[in-house]
Amino acid sequence: MKTAKQIFTVFTIISTMFVSGTSYCQNQKFGIRAGLTLSDIKSELTLPDSDPNTIDPYSGKSRVTGIGIFASYDVFSNSYLTLSAEAGFVQKGFKYSTTIINGNGEITGRGTVKNSFSYTDLSANIKFILRKKTFSPFISVTPVLGIILGNSAEYTGDKDSVSIKNNSIVFDNLNTFSFGVKIGAGAEIYRVIKNVPLVIECRYNPDLIDTYNKYNESLKNRTIEFNIGIKF
Repeated sequence: MKTAKQIFTVFTIISTMFVSGTSYCQNQKFGIRAGLTLSDIKSELTLPDSDPNTIDPYSGKSRVTGIGIFASYDVFSNSYLTLSAEAGFVQKGFKYSTTIINGNGEITGRGTVKNSFSYTDLSANIKFILRKKTFSPFISVTPVLGIILGNSAEYTGDKDSVSIKNNSIVFDNLNTFSFGVKIGAGAEIYRVIKNVPLVIECRYNPDLIDTYNKYNESLKNRTIEFNIGIKF
């Protein structure tokens, strides 16, 4: 949560600096956006002593929320097409329930393990846009290379966290790079802020290569992004 607050503070400061200016160019090329992510995984993981009825398996009950922040620059633009370079920070992950069983096979506790993965994204954004005076809808295709920054796990439940931790999946060697394609839709909205387009969008980003593949276990991230931002 501390990281999220810091990122949104930076975003707010930058946005305020540009919105409070007195003049703007008509062809805004720079953009900054931030928002929430909703993530889960596609996997072939063996859950440790878990109740299969709580997972189903990773079909949507394991989704977690995170944050994303992105900056972009338009390198080409015409009446119907925009090509942009983009970089950003994004949080992904998943969670699952686990059951603590003693030596006699008796259930002694239940808990939840939340795994979080942090990435730097480097992307090439291709936007097909229908330009209007007040509202320009678009669809986008964005090949993205992810570079992992780190991962963490949180343990909660009616058993002590040490037992839940010992009963969790250990990701000891995550792949440094991920690759996927974001498919999105959104709009540029004008006249809400004087001379500053407001951008809203939703993007779906499935990994095309494994984030983790070891001991015959594998996973790929799947993420939905909900972003709002400005161009300047």
